[in-house]
Amino acid sequence: MTDTIRIPRLKMGAYTLTGFLGSGAFGEVFEARHDVLATRVAVKIQRRQMSSEKEWEPIKRKFRREAAVASRIQSRYIVRVIDYGEVTEENILREDSGAYPQWEVQEYLGALYMVME
Repeated sequence: MTDTIRIPRLKMGAYTLTGFLGSGAFGEVFEARHDVLATRVAVKIQRRQMSSEKEWEPIKRKFRREAAVASRIQSRYIVRVIDYGEVTEENILREDSGAYPQWEVQEYLGALYMVME
């Protein structure tokens, strides 16, 4: 029996998630599409989960540092980070005009994301 991965129907800024690529100890990676440029990218998401602010701050710093360092590496063997952000109510939208179910929004609010080519 295989686990079913639910792909959130989300837009994070200019990126719409289109498929699940994988997960690890520190996040999930989704295939996505830039809405204007129509380029394919990967989006790594670090969900906040139930962390207190004190527990979350070091995780945020580490994720931000990872994105900054990875954006400066130029190697054909390492993906390049091209964007970084934090999921807020203003930049998390559904593909259609309907409202999100509350549980789906709460699951990703406060999450961090980085976009990779």
